[in-house]
Amino acid sequence: MRISGYSTARFSTWYYLDELKLLFDAGDGVSSALASKCQRVQHVFLSHADRDHIGGLLQFNQLAARSDRALTYYYPKDSGSFPAFRDFIEQFDPNLAKACWVAVEAGQRIPVASNHVVEVGENDHIAISGGGDAGLTKSLDFRVIESRRRLKLEFAGLAGAEIGRLRAEHGDDHITNTLERPLFGFSGDAPSFDAARWRNTEILVHEATFIAPDAADRGHCELGEVIRGATGLDLKALVLGHFSTRYDADFIRAAIMREAEAAMIAFPIYAVLPLTTVSDVLAGEPVWPGSSVRSAL
Repeated sequence: MRISGYSTARFSTWYYLDELKLLFDAGDGVSSALASKCQRVQHVFLSHADRDHIGGLLQFNQLAARSDRALTYYYPKDSGSFPAFRDFIEQFDPNLAKACWVAVEAGQRIPVASNHVVEVGENDHIAISGGGDAGLTKSLDFRVIESRRRLKLEFAGLAGAEIGRLRAEHGDDHITNTLERPLFGFSGDAPSFDAARWRNTEILVHEATFIAPDAADRGHCELGEVIRGATGLDLKALVLGHFSTRYDADFIRAAIMREAEAAMIAFPIYAVLPLTTVSDVLAGEPVWPGSSVRSAL
């Protein structure tokens, strides 16, 4: 999976999944980084309305909104900022093709490809950071889930013609099971690490704004909490970002190594370091390569 992105607390956050043409958040600089790839994006998932997560929307929309294919933005259903921003964009660029703006809430599944959906989750970032009331959907997270049909074991030995006959008579559900594979998770800004939410997810992009002993009481996570919380997950990779600029790259790397070693993390951990755009996160060297136990498997 090719993931490009930029994520620095207070400045900008965005992540792009190249194969699925999905954009998560649209912070400042997303258009210049993606360039012509903006015109490939059809689905944009917006976690919340903080300016560092939506500051690049105006220019992105100018490049991505086209009459020959749909462009849809998905946003938290109780956030009035997004309808206001939609109205402004349509007045500012009245000659552009209009994008579709869809309010969503936890539990919804949005089809984005023939066998992929984005599952919507919810967190309390806005309520805790002082921008909303508890009980309202103003801050979201997302998971990309792949679904595939697999032949049931009792039909595995049948010839193709017989399988075709059974399918024609009884339908796909009779001869196959649907298997779901959570490929990717994006936390948005989160006040805490929710291990249950990310169970079975293969690649998780999670915020880690603060590093101990700094307090993580402003709607954001602390690095050690995220790494310790992920210990029980069977991730293929953990990608950490949204670090505060109070920390330099060497300090962040050392903290990740220290926490990962203490927690005996088996999977690799990558970092999107402050003020740095990464064109292919998983192609780079992980900060923590994973334990020798996992490497030997």
